Amino acid sequence: MLFSIAALTLVSAEPSWQEWKFQYGVAYNGDDEDAVRQQVFEANLQTINDHNGKGETWTLAVNAFGDRTHDEFVAIVSSNNKTMNEEGLLDLEDQLPEASLPSSKDWTSHFNPVRDQENSDCWAHSAVGVLESNWEIATGHKIQLTEQQLCDCSGSGGTCSGGGEEDDALAWYENHKACTRASYPYTGSGHGKCKESSCTAGVPKGAVTGQKWVDHNKGALKSALAGRPVTASVYADGLSQFYSSGVITSRSHGGVVDDGCHGSVDHAVIAMGYGTDNGEAYFKIRNSWGSSWGEHGYVRLGQSGNTACMMRYTTRYSKINPSTSECPPPPPAPPAPPSPPGPPGPPGPSTWYKTITQSNDNRLCLDLPGGDTTQGTALWMWECNGGESQRWVFDSYQLRYGADESKCVDAGDTSNGNQAVLWECNGYPQQDWSYDSDASRIYLSNTGTCMDFYADQQWNGQPVHTWECNGQQNQEWTLWNVDSSSANTATSASEILVV
Repeated sequence: MLFSIAALTLVSAEPSWQEWKFQYGVAYNGDDEDAVRQQVFEANLQTINDHNGKGETWTLAVNAFGDRTHDEFVAIVSSNNKTMNEEGLLDLEDQLPEASLPSSKDWTSHFNPVRDQENSDCWAHSAVGVLESNWEIATGHKIQLTEQQLCDCSGSGGTCSGGGEEDDALAWYENHKACTRASYPYTGSGHGKCKESSCTAGVPKGAVTGQKWVDHNKGALKSALAGRPVTASVYADGLSQFYSSGVITSRSHGGVVDDGCHGSVDHAVIAMGYGTDNGEAYFKIRNSWGSSWGEHGYVRLGQSGNTACMMRYTTRYSKINPSTSECPPPPPAPPAPPSPPGPPGPPGPSTWYKTITQSNDNRLCLDLPGGDTTQGTALWMWECNGGESQRWVFDSYQLRYGADESKCVDAGDTSNGNQAVLWECNGYPQQDWSYDSDASRIYLSNTGTCMDFYADQQWNGQPVHTWECNGQQNQEWTLWNVDSSSANTATSASEILVV
């Protein structure tokens, strides 16, 4: 039989057998095989129609797997059973309070088009997709990396035909460059010769500096997804062969999901968003079965229960140092017009910093938790105390940490909902801040994205994030001059200047 997973184009739920064969260009070895496959096809149509008649939260539609039994389908799309020793996982992602998270998150625009696995290499597609999207978020540059490099070169990480572990693949990148697809084409072959030495680096060696683990519970996954996509693994038999749209929930029956998670986790995917649809909370998952399966290659799994066993294991993402990027930095922004001179301040030391407060409540200051200058440390608001962790330098379109001016406030990217973190200054757009003293807003230059806080959460530890500039009070900030001995010297608005 001629068959391609790439041919997943949805058609009506009731095509005739001849129409379906014509749609997908399928031919069989004789009338006997044709008759057997027609029986399977008609049984699948009955399953689809029965399900759609129940009014469930998701729908089914026939696709290129129409002549395959469910067992045959699982054999095509699944990989090896996942195994993991989670002892000693010390670098767990810090879980943010749910009240501090955006109500929904969708990273689709940061991905390349959905791809189609040609073998048992879902693990490589998961790792590559996470690295591509995280790199785009960190640097603003969208790249296309190749799964074939992992299959051919990662050794014990896995092969295209024999399966592998997506988490091991991300760790492997810590000591290797990631090759572009153009210089190292993906074929899905299980026994290719490694060509890493001659390929073009999409992500240079040294850019992946480590891994962060995300605990296997709903709150931890949502917290991580507020900042970036992560790897995930599911029970392939728990995903519908003919899923078309909607939220798959664990409350339903019929062999589509496995609420008790009795099956093996055997399919690697990417968790890349969350939200609510008609009251049904879901996680959005990027699959590797082509863009015509499901919702343009994506599926939404209900957050209740353990839909498709996706909470069975921890997930992971790579820590990235974008300063190693081989892409040229953006052109320098034009110099800011000179600020009018303010009245002379009292005598003091020559080194000046800024303390940044919420305009409507200057009891809370922008703070670096514990003064921890580790790359990726998330910023928060804390009771103003004049300490070193609340001193900032704001000039040359950068907001730098006063105690280590090689580190800048970084927005992750220029879209909504990213938590502000400390990162090595690199000149990328997500570190290009300006201050509008008339509107009292701190914003990413040449975008409509502002530094934002939650106006109804006036407490220590409140996260700072970015959001579309909207003129609301929770985007109003005041910059105060402080000297190196921590004495607050600002007495009027004329001293709130960006130097």
